[in-house]
Amino acid sequence: MKTRDIIRFIEFSLVVTLLIVLSDGCFTRDKVDRGSRTETKGDSRGASAKGTNGIQPDNAEAYTKRGAARQARGNLDGAITDFTEAIRLKPDVAVAYFKRGSAKKAKGDWDGAIVDFTRAIQLKPDFADAYAERGYLENNKGNLDDSIADNSKAIEIKPDLAKAYNNRGWARNRKGDGSGAIADYSKAIQAKPNYAEAYANLGYMKNGKGDFDGAIADCSKAIQFKPDDAVAYNNRGFAKKAKGDVEGAIADFTEAIRLDPNYTEAYDNRGDAKRVKGDVAGAAADHTRATSIKFPDWR
Repeated sequence: MKTRDIIRFIEFSLVVTLLIVLSDGCFTRDKVDRGSRTETKGDSRGASAKGTNGIQPDNAEAYTKRGAARQARGNLDGAITDFTEAIRLKPDVAVAYFKRGSAKKAKGDWDGAIVDFTRAIQLKPDFADAYAERGYLENNKGNLDDSIADNSKAIEIKPDLAKAYNNRGWARNRKGDGSGAIADYSKAIQAKPNYAEAYANLGYMKNGKGDFDGAIADCSKAIQFKPDDAVAYNNRGFAKKAKGDVEGAIADFTEAIRLDPNYTEAYDNRGDAKRVKGDVAGAAADHTRATSIKFPDWR
């Protein structure tokens, strides 16, 4: 082979070698890039395996937080599932039982909620909110003495807990203790000056005592703080009718019905006001509607 041919052969060999090295390097980088993407996907799959949104399978606090977020969005079943998992992981944490009880209460599972609130109290005997929530449900179930006892305990632990005063006032009213109810609603408002429900309840009590101006003032406050409070409109309408303001009463009852289309008391009250006005047909229609809501099978 001539010297010139040898040189060309060597140059060719060097070029080929260089191309192989460069090609291998590109392949390696491609593998690294794809490997990074694969690793990222692997992390994502790992997060799913750990739990939705990356929750570690043994992180009770994370389940509790996600449950609270789900409940805030209205996903009560998802919230209960998360709280239950948090309890399974850490059975001695009172707040998880409390939160699950709150979700069950929102679903209408009063008995299940009471069980959870009771467990929360067992784990944390000074859990004022748990006493108040259990007391609220005992009231709903008609266990008025238990309700008063629970809310009184909540107030003993936390004297500025407005909802406990409101709950106890409701139970006292149902037991016929009007003065005690008014005192509790007033204390609820002192503890929470924008407490619409307590104002509406206080207005209801003043209606019963014949203090219609006071009732109108309290219910108007309730509406100011909570414009969609159907009860406040109904209670104010009652006071207006008692004072002879039939048109104002009908307007309030109508707004209460708009806010709560199944509000039977508002239909009956509007029917009474329409009768006073001479609208017999309208009165009959409202009373019929109230009856059909109370007794769906009625004909």
